[in-house]
Amino acid sequence: MEKYRYCDEELKLMENSTVPFAVYQFLNKRVITIILSQGFIDLFGFEGMKKEDVYALMDNNMYRDTHPDDMASLGDAAYRFATEGGAYDVVYRSKKHGEYRIIHSYGRHIYKEDGTRLAFVWYTDQGAYVEDGKKEKDSLMNLLKNELAERSINVQTSHDYLTGLPAMTYFFELADEGCKRIRESGKTPVILFTDFNGMKVYNQNYGMEEGDKVLKSYADKLIGIFTHENCSRFSSDHFCIFTDLEKGLSAAKQLSSNNAGLDIEKKLHLRIGMYVYEDENISISGACDRAKVACDSGKNIFTSKLYVFDRKMMTTIENRQYVVENIDKAIKEGWIKVYYQPIIRTANGRVCHEEALSRWIDPVKGFLNPAEFIPALEESNTIFKLDLYVVDSVLKKMKDQASHGLYVVPQSVNLSRSDFYTCDIVEEVRKRVDEAGIPRDRLVIEITESIVGDDIEYMIDKIKRFKELGFKVWMDDYGSGYSSPMILQKVPFDLIKIDMQFVRQLEEGERAKIILTELVRMAMSLGMDTVAEGVETKEQAEFLKDIGCDMLQGYYFCKPVSLEEIIERNRKGIQIGFENPREEDYYTQLGKVNLYNLSISASDIHGGTSYFDTWPMVMTECKDGHIKIIKYNITFKTYTDELFPDFANTYEFDLSDFKGKNGELSLNAVLQCAKDGKRIILDDMTKDGKIIQIMAWRVAVNPVTKVSAVMVAVLSSTDQRGGFLDEKHNKELQRLSGEYEKLRKENVRLKEEADVTQKISELKKSVSDLLTNMPAMTFSKDVDTGKYLACNQAFADYAHKETPEGVVGLTDYEIFDEITARHFVEDDKKALSMSKPHIFFEDVPDAAGNPRQFQTTKLKFTDNTGRECLLGLCQDVTDAMKIKREYTEKLALVQNMAEIDALTGIKNRNAYETREDLMNLRIREHRQPEFAIVVLDVNDLKVINDTEGHEAGDKCICDACEIICRTFKRSPVYRIGGDEFVVISQDEDYERSDDLTGIIAKYNEEALKTGGLTIACGMAKYHNEATVEEVFERADKRMYENKHFLKKIKRQQQ
Repeated sequence: MEKYRYCDEELKLMENSTVPFAVYQFLNKRVITIILSQGFIDLFGFEGMKKEDVYALMDNNMYRDTHPDDMASLGDAAYRFATEGGAYDVVYRSKKHGEYRIIHSYGRHIYKEDGTRLAFVWYTDQGAYVEDGKKEKDSLMNLLKNELAERSINVQTSHDYLTGLPAMTYFFELADEGCKRIRESGKTPVILFTDFNGMKVYNQNYGMEEGDKVLKSYADKLIGIFTHENCSRFSSDHFCIFTDLEKGLSAAKQLSSNNAGLDIEKKLHLRIGMYVYEDENISISGACDRAKVACDSGKNIFTSKLYVFDRKMMTTIENRQYVVENIDKAIKEGWIKVYYQPIIRTANGRVCHEEALSRWIDPVKGFLNPAEFIPALEESNTIFKLDLYVVDSVLKKMKDQASHGLYVVPQSVNLSRSDFYTCDIVEEVRKRVDEAGIPRDRLVIEITESIVGDDIEYMIDKIKRFKELGFKVWMDDYGSGYSSPMILQKVPFDLIKIDMQFVRQLEEGERAKIILTELVRMAMSLGMDTVAEGVETKEQAEFLKDIGCDMLQGYYFCKPVSLEEIIERNRKGIQIGFENPREEDYYTQLGKVNLYNLSISASDIHGGTSYFDTWPMVMTECKDGHIKIIKYNITFKTYTDELFPDFANTYEFDLSDFKGKNGELSLNAVLQCAKDGKRIILDDMTKDGKIIQIMAWRVAVNPVTKVSAVMVAVLSSTDQRGGFLDEKHNKELQRLSGEYEKLRKENVRLKEEADVTQKISELKKSVSDLLTNMPAMTFSKDVDTGKYLACNQAFADYAHKETPEGVVGLTDYEIFDEITARHFVEDDKKALSMSKPHIFFEDVPDAAGNPRQFQTTKLKFTDNTGRECLLGLCQDVTDAMKIKREYTEKLALVQNMAEIDALTGIKNRNAYETREDLMNLRIREHRQPEFAIVVLDVNDLKVINDTEGHEAGDKCICDACEIICRTFKRSPVYRIGGDEFVVISQDEDYERSDDLTGIIAKYNEEALKTGGLTIACGMAKYHNEATVEEVFERADKRMYENKHFLKKIKRQQQ
């Protein structure tokens, strides 16, 4: 098909139109421009260009001025419109004269007389795009901006999300058609494949955002040389281009010199692979593969250079072909061996997981590196054969290991990108695991971030399927590619494995340490565990443990070994040792504790108190007077290093070593919390007089060793107490008023004495000195006139007067604004009506109008002349109250955290025990209202955990919780154990207790018929028992009776 041409008259008429529109034709797999109206040229700011240059720009770099975040979506929409038809309706941003404008484009297809299909697209300018949406009052404009912002994070299909270039599949279509046309013109087509050496290091040094800028800039460079449709970004920093031989050689020379033409500080070496595409019998994908082989041949040469595909390189392809052709035989003959590298839990130093790794030992070619055979299998879409073989091997290994009396920990297997496209990998894995009789949560799925990034929505669906079936899913090699926290936010990973490049760079400086620390912190905040790969030294291991990394993997601990070696190492006693599976849930609970989730900022703190952006938090294990530190956050490490240097590297403490010493109180409290599980908050004093307030709560109890994991948070660290008008200040006030009372009585007596004037003067001076030297603001007023009689310097400062004399003789209305003055006068009236001091807090401005908060005490007295007066003592507590509010908020947050069950979101055992203590107190005081205790237990949870995995078990717990809360909607519900719930039925629910438990029974009746989840239930009402526990025991006994009954019914139905 040829390019459509309008007659001159139509062309002129349409080009002169002031309506912004364009006419396009989809020809040879690309969009070409037929007509641009004058309105279009004006709208997009092309009025200063020649018409032919505008057409050339549209054909070669149509998206030059498009916002980077919109290029992919715009290209996708255009491609769908061209290939699938329908309407074209897109909002995007385009730069005009240095600023982005919001453009709305709408298009339809028309058919000309000869059957040619053309696309008419109309454009309207919706206004300037401003990043700060708060400045925009136009609701329609905000709606458009929100749409643009939402779309900016979506993953596209036919165009690359970062550069807007055609994606690989679309590029193959363009290149196949384009190379044919190059041959038809008498030229030789070539394929170029480019890759940067050092891009990963660049990302580490300058950040991913800067790396993305480099890639965008490079894409623009390619577009300028080859046009938009001749280029593609395959992945990461891999780009592919088709062109003719002459232009290819010229462009390669240009790109390989002067830093690829990029305006960046660091030198980046560009490898360019070229395949001269003479043999048209070779597919376009095969041609691109050859160009990539040529490019990869210079991987270890750090210089910018062109590599042309030759016969030697053909050997690489032949080796890949050998792998593909022999994969079935290699599996059958046992050439592929599976080795296992241990993953160590930092909390106990034991092997908690193992990663399965394949090795190809060929009888002809010898040892084949995974870097050779895995890419070959991935590119041929046969990697699923290897991955499923590894799954089968792992399942067999777990059974064999158990038969040798060794603990079996979860095993992780790596899945490749093509697995998810060539077969139903989720079902294939599930089927094998179930047939082997292995619990699903024993097999962990590892997926690299690059797999997810290629098609997020598709992979989210697959990952969710795995998780719904009870498998855990880990992200492998996080940080090895172009990592985005958005992926972690959108994809429900259980754990991220931090790529070894971060660990290897630890010795290079603080930058790598900061990045690693923040990665661990981010994962922890997202509820994900972390594994650091590539640990090779003791120093690396200690640093990673210090920053809270959950697990470590690397040659420092052990290289990958076969099952036979594992058994032999265990026999010789040199095996690290496997974690007891019975302890796994305990350590899982510990892993879910976020050491960074108390981030409450406290600025402008005064008075010698230290508050923290993140509270210093440490996890300990406690038993028999011994405390061991197992995990802490960076804030805690910094805090202890600075304040307690003698204990900076101490990780274990015995109570006996602190008898009669500072710290004994805190250690005792933590050990008591470990024993009874009750949360504690206490103050303790260091040897240098600093007062530290800590909070401790029990997280879990190890079912094997019986040690208790206790979290400790440092709530505040104070040099001295102060800030509030406490008992000491009140006594001072009473003493002051006593002096006045003495003065009054003394006046009566001294009238009869000759030296009355002198003694009154002395007493007045005594009181005056007392007032002047008080740290708070003091004043006295005449009740009748409202005028101030005296004040100290602090009150004068508050009134914005230089000296107290500047206040004397003035009224409140002459010092303050009318509202404040009226407020003070009303307080005076209240004080005069009371026989004791009137104490109150108030929010009022000072004389300059600045908002302040005060604690004020006023009391009436009569002076020596019989005049009725008011004495006032006023303390500015603005800063102190701010600290108190922030402290109260933090304390409430941490108390709430300690009493909330992490899985269900309802209250936990700690909360129940607190409520139980309160109710027991009320029972002793004979003021406890009537109540009932309902105990509920989820049936067959262990079976579900063992057969379907803990993910499924957790879902059952949450489902049961919802049923219970929905039934007892007016009573508090607590989760006090793995599958056990307690309801304290009261008020209206108490009156309907029998009806509500009947609802549970009715639910169980239906669940037994349908094979659903059943919940055993027992209820007991309070009948003057001495404690709540006695009522609980009766309810618990009835629950177990109901549990046996439900199991009996279920057996009868089977």
